Amino acid sequence: MRDDLTRAIQRLPIDVVVTRWHDGHAHVEQVNDHLVTSLGRLGFAPITEGQPVDDLIERGVHPEDRSMVRAEVNDLFSEKGVGSFIFRGPDDVAGAPLWFSCHSQAIDQADGSKVAYTIFFNCTDDDIARHATSDVTRRGTERRVLGKLVAYGFDNASYLDLTTNRLYLVQVRDESVALPPAESDYDETNERSIPIFILEEDQDYCRREFQLARILERLEHEPVVSLFYRLKDRDHTLPGSPHRYMRMSVFYLTKARDALVFCRSDITQIREREREQREKLERALDAAEEARVAEQAFLANMSHDMRTPLNGILGFADLALSERDPTRRDDYLRKIRASGNLMLDLVNDVLDMSKIASGKMELHQQVFDVQELSRNIVDTIGVAATEKGIDLVVDISDSGARYICADRLRLHQLILNLLTNAVKFTPAGGTVTYRVSTVAGPGDVNRRIEVIDTGIGIDSEFLPRIFESFAQERRDGIPVQRGTGLGLSIVKSIVGLMGGTIEVQSEVGKGTAFTVLLPIQEATEHEAPATRQRRTASIAGMRVLLCEDNDLNAEICETVLRERAGAHVVRAHDGTEGVERFESSEEGAFDLILMDVRMPVMNGIDATRRIRALEREDARTIPIVALTADAYAEDIRRCTEAGMDDHLSKPVDPKTLIETLATWSQAHDTDSDGRHHG
Repeated sequence: MRDDLTRAIQRLPIDVVVTRWHDGHAHVEQVNDHLVTSLGRLGFAPITEGQPVDDLIERGVHPEDRSMVRAEVNDLFSEKGVGSFIFRGPDDVAGAPLWFSCHSQAIDQADGSKVAYTIFFNCTDDDIARHATSDVTRRGTERRVLGKLVAYGFDNASYLDLTTNRLYLVQVRDESVALPPAESDYDETNERSIPIFILEEDQDYCRREFQLARILERLEHEPVVSLFYRLKDRDHTLPGSPHRYMRMSVFYLTKARDALVFCRSDITQIREREREQREKLERALDAAEEARVAEQAFLANMSHDMRTPLNGILGFADLALSERDPTRRDDYLRKIRASGNLMLDLVNDVLDMSKIASGKMELHQQVFDVQELSRNIVDTIGVAATEKGIDLVVDISDSGARYICADRLRLHQLILNLLTNAVKFTPAGGTVTYRVSTVAGPGDVNRRIEVIDTGIGIDSEFLPRIFESFAQERRDGIPVQRGTGLGLSIVKSIVGLMGGTIEVQSEVGKGTAFTVLLPIQEATEHEAPATRQRRTASIAGMRVLLCEDNDLNAEICETVLRERAGAHVVRAHDGTEGVERFESSEEGAFDLILMDVRMPVMNGIDATRRIRALEREDARTIPIVALTADAYAEDIRRCTEAGMDDHLSKPVDPKTLIETLATWSQAHDTDSDGRHHG
């Protein structure tokens, strides 16, 4: 049967070619005698069996129609199974184009291949050729345009035949809006479409830039002309429903430059993302500028505020060195100490603000006696109030449960800062009131802390800035106060960390009232951890191993411990020497180790671990107290995890140093806490 079909095709009086497609490739399987004769008459090269179809297209189809023919062949074998189209072949001997009409039918084969039977007609002299030139060109062009658009994902496109000024629409996506007709005159389309579809603010731009002469002029220098404009239509899928932002890309279809392609893209979402990124960048730049200004202000304030106590320290030290009168020399020394304390307050405030700014300030909850905390604060601030002649009123009768769970250090700092400011800005004869009461506030708020003074008050213009860093009011009648201007900023941050709020009311000449509302978790006495009381007992004869690399710090500690307290001190200059001195000593030779944390050769953390790991009883039980300038909670935690028992922050107060050693001396002697370092 197959042979009969082959013989029948061979005898047909029309041009027939049989092609087979398999595994993505097509080749010629049969050429009948009539087609061989026709090709010879036209002077074309013969078609041979086994010849690839793509080679046949390359040799027998006009260059401008090859893409269209390839697309038709692909459709024939992949989807449709049938096909009819007109194409141009090579030019004849006179240079005129030859036109062919072909009709194909593809049939599936048992082996998975497809066989196509194609009939060709030479229609060069027919009316269809004369009238179909623009239509065929359009269909071939349409194929090429569609292929490019699909590849690049354009919204839709048109192409313009420059010989006829006709614009043809090729729509790629169904959701396209503001489209021209399927076929129209280019100039008429612009004149009609721009007022209808284009946003009014962009219409003059479009009238100017879409002029054909303008586009052709730009294409002389640009491979692709890009035009940007907005439609009246809005994109309701985006926040704010912005007008659709379109980009029209215009380029020549072929090197012949006889047609233009207009590819339109909806870039609304891209523009919105760019706008968001631009706004984000602008915010970042604004934040960076604010940070730069804040840094400059910080450096200016720090330079001023550090020079003030440094001037006092250096100036009074110089006076004390040359002063022979003991009374005046003692006065100078007291002023040096006061300036040093001011410098310490400045450093602590800056460290707190640094922790707050970096998000490293954390709350450490513990159960404690809040009434004892209030008494300690009142005792501290009461001295300054009495010296200044200020009446300090304390009302904690309605303060609620005696034991609470909170961050004791930060609560102490919060209240003391407010009371210190109140005393500072209240003249002699005035009153400062400290009141704590229970309250049924919003959420978990159950405590109100009030600090009220009858001082100079705060100007209404400055009041909104009172919690800003380095904010200090400057106006006539206010004496220049010492301080960093960080205290209230720190207070507000602590209140925020504790989940509370702070408000201030003030009137110039009448006073100021701060009100803090906090959520406080109540506790019971048995939940409170046992506290180790600082002892004032003598440490005379106590044997101390001091590991400290700084000569000045070592001299201070040795002088305080030896001359004031009568202790025996052995010094090591770094961690390695400290470990060696302890390891080479007899067991029980030392009662306590004072360990600086930051030292060369071996730091205090590693030295402590090495000592705790020694195979001797006193290595596990001897108290080790850290001497550190690192006051952060994480630094203290590292000391504890390494095996240290306590810590003292530099600069060390001599009284606190002696009390700490006395406390651990008693514990070491009695082993009352059952401490065991494994």
